[in-house]
Amino acid sequence: MGLWPDEIMTPLHLHAARSPLEYRAKQRAYITNGRLSMPALNWRDPWLSLEKPEVVILAGKWICWCECGNYPSVHPEWRLACCFECGAIYEGLLVPEDATAIAAVLAKRPRLGNRAWIPPQTVEDLRAENRAHGLEA
Repeated sequence: MGLWPDEIMTPLHLHAARSPLEYRAKQRAYITNGRLSMPALNWRDPWLSLEKPEVVILAGKWICWCECGNYPSVHPEWRLACCFECGAIYEGLLVPEDATAIAAVLAKRPRLGNRAWIPPQTVEDLRAENRAHGLEA
């Protein structure tokens, strides 16, 4: 195995968060530490966003676009993303029903930068791309 996991990364990989509660706690700890180490910045407390940004996979990571311009990590099963920059919390995100199949097809791609999915791509679209590049579909 190389540097990157053979699966699409989530908050487990990027923040060592094993549950939604732990993910939120890590976000709060990051913001608290930011206030101590960089007090001149305007660190907000975590806050619930009413937005439901589109979930995508880019560079082998489940992410969504945040209102602040950051791209927080999404966990497809938790349907949750926490922005460590502005404190936004996105709940109830719309994750495709075939998220597991999408992730499995993309994980076969050896280059992290090629592990990308953006709606409305289908699993079959991704498999066709893999076959066109000589990868197992």
